[in-house]
Amino acid sequence: GLAALMFADLLQTLIIVVGASVLAGYALTAVGGYEGLLERYPLALPPNATGPCGRPRPDAFHLLRHPSTGDLPWPGLILGLGIISAWYWCTDQVIVQRCLAGRSLTHVRAGCVVCGYLKVLPMFLMVLPGMAARVLFPGQTLPYPSLPTPGLGVPPPEVKIGLLEAVVQLEVAGLRGLMLAVVLAALMSSLASIFASSAALFTFDVYQRLRPRAGPRHLLVVGRVWVVAMVGLSLAWLPVVEAARGGQLFDYIQAMASYLAPPVAAVFVLAVFVPRVNEPGAFWGLLGGLALGLARLIPEVALGGGGGGGEGSQGGGGASCDPPGRCPRALCGLHYLHFAALLFLATAAIAAGVSLCHPPIPKKHVSG
Repeated sequence: GLAALMFADLLQTLIIVVGASVLAGYALTAVGGYEGLLERYPLALPPNATGPCGRPRPDAFHLLRHPSTGDLPWPGLILGLGIISAWYWCTDQVIVQRCLAGRSLTHVRAGCVVCGYLKVLPMFLMVLPGMAARVLFPGQTLPYPSLPTPGLGVPPPEVKIGLLEAVVQLEVAGLRGLMLAVVLAALMSSLASIFASSAALFTFDVYQRLRPRAGPRHLLVVGRVWVVAMVGLSLAWLPVVEAARGGQLFDYIQAMASYLAPPVAAVFVLAVFVPRVNEPGAFWGLLGGLALGLARLIPEVALGGGGGGGEGSQGGGGASCDPPGRCPRALCGLHYLHFAALLFLATAAIAAGVSLCHPPIPKKHVSG
């Protein structure tokens, strides 16, 4: 099953890169290249936008943004996203499962290097074409359906179908079909990888421990049933995704990872670099970090955290343009990327403190 999935991933990756490259070329050519995008993007306003919150951010072309008013503040971008990336690329089952399937350590390392280069492409194949779509089709940039909040101005615009409009308007008939294949390939590749890895984790790490005598066919059926259950859970969770953070998918994904991933990353880093950390320290560090992460996650999902990411703003004037949530500022006021960095440190402190209270691991087990 994994071999079939990996061959499908290879084919879908080629389709995604080729199709997205074609769309990026069409979109950037239509706006006059990168220089044209620099000039025209700040002027791309939806027809019904008023006030500063309807305008593109003045720091839209800056990677490192203001540490307090930026929607992705630079300390959180470097520390918070760095921690989330360490969790994903070093410990996530989707990645680890493929690395363990490599022919040799050299193949695994080479594959990771190729992935690193591929991760540079979304800036040019997704972000810039999306900005070009806003320039080309400002009428498709729709305001949030919520009412303006007193003192905060009009909520920020959101691009609902801008990139889809770019596909339909810019590309010839055959390429439209290719881009539809690109969208479906990206969706299927991600879902298949996640569901396959989830099934493997549940089947071997949970179910087989409960039923150690279960045969291969029994485990295969259990894995398939688990995938069906995960699909149902995913569909049931869609309204939460739509409501969280104003429906901004990137913000939602990074926020969820910021609340759940740093404990795993902290224990992994300590396990690699600090031989004194032992199993009790790792166990209680993971539990303590999970409790701290849920203390932020649950109120934000239940009460709403304000959409744009803590103290960050979507508009240009420093004041938040997002409808305020009911989550207390003491819990949800800190940007989720800053929270990820603090959660990482807190987990590391718990793991190290508990480890010092228990005997160290014998040196023969940690040498080298």
